[in-house]
Amino acid sequence: MKKETSNCLCFVFLEISVFLIIILALSIDLPKEDEEEINWGITEGEIIETCKNLNLTESAFCLRDSLKPIYIYNVTDDKLDLTFNELKERGGDCRNWAFLYEELGENLGFNTTTVRNEGVKDLYNPHRYAVIWDEENYCRLDLMNVKCKERE
Repeated sequence: MKKETSNCLCFVFLEISVFLIIILALSIDLPKEDEEEINWGITEGEIIETCKNLNLTESAFCLRDSLKPIYIYNVTDDKLDLTFNELKERGGDCRNWAFLYEELGENLGFNTTTVRNEGVKDLYNPHRYAVIWDEENYCRLDLMNVKCKERE
């Protein structure tokens, strides 16, 4: 009887120990592949340098891919014009990202603009996206979506 009780207590102690080890392991906040450096270290100049000397379509996807690590969608008052660093830190909405794409596309030497859809009351909200183009093609950059087509 004593041996059975002793084995039972050992088993319970083992289960509690494993449980505590799992809880401890889950509570440790391990760094994720230099996440700080990836997300916060990028500059507008580095994006331009990375995406320059590419054709329009390659440039559009390069811009999107360069911004993907810092992309945060955060509804923002349209009275606020965010700097690049503010956009990295707090994120922005369609307007903020469209204006950034417009600026970056212009710095790469493309024609650029933003397009605003006014929305329909009680159906859908207004929305803004960027368009960049050259003599042959155009690309619509809408948050993290890129669509490029041949000009007609």
